[in-house]
Amino acid sequence: RDTHLQKQHRSLIDRFGRSLFGDVASLVGWDHKEGEPDNRKLLRSTVLSALGKFSHPETVQSAQERFGRHVRKEEAIHPDHRTVVYQVCARHGSADTLQQMKQCHSESDDHREKAMLFIACGFFSAPEHIDEVLAFAMSDAVRLQDKATIFYVLGRNAPARRQSWDFIKRNWDQLKKWYERTHMADAFNEEAVMGFATDEDLREAEAFFATHPMEGTVRARERALERIRVLTVWRTTQADAVVTWLSEQGEV
Repeated sequence: RDTHLQKQHRSLIDRFGRSLFGDVASLVGWDHKEGEPDNRKLLRSTVLSALGKFSHPETVQSAQERFGRHVRKEEAIHPDHRTVVYQVCARHGSADTLQQMKQCHSESDDHREKAMLFIACGFFSAPEHIDEVLAFAMSDAVRLQDKATIFYVLGRNAPARRQSWDFIKRNWDQLKKWYERTHMADAFNEEAVMGFATDEDLREAEAFFATHPMEGTVRARERALERIRVLTVWRTTQADAVVTWLSEQGEV
């Protein structure tokens, strides 16, 4: 799992990912073709999303151009592309990108569109952007039923994970008030420590859970702690071998 490899090896992961998906992207492209099957549309979204994650220059540039035209109201993003475009632009976005996404969120009357934009905000990586996203999540601009999704996304976003966890701990009383005894409680507790993979992480999560109960989440917390144990073993026994293997792969 790439989130547990050291940051300096990110370029190896990106290179390998581009080699897997680059040729497929050339085949499916961005543009829809009349009469194409639904599975081709799904493939296009999957491939473009992956290449955005792996910092494929052409994909990132194309997504940014589409978002720019959308923001300037020159050309709306095709509905099938919006999730991909928003998330790729956030992964590689600036402070201006974040402001534009928040503005689009404010201007939209479509709750599905708002949800797509809000979720995309969880893919930013700069600490100052994450602080702003977390403040946005706690504001009245975001519906209560949507707020929790940002913690799910941030928990899977390696650069933002620790910052999100620290925010959760500082704001626990309010978050508990919102989510205890709701259908979101289990997922909220599990995702809060998603991706942690050290003995220190495990001790910290165990200590926090022990002193900050939430009704009905015992099983979810057990699963979360077990995941940390499994990932810790993986990191200490397999990560070096994966890095070595990745370094031996070329980019097509």
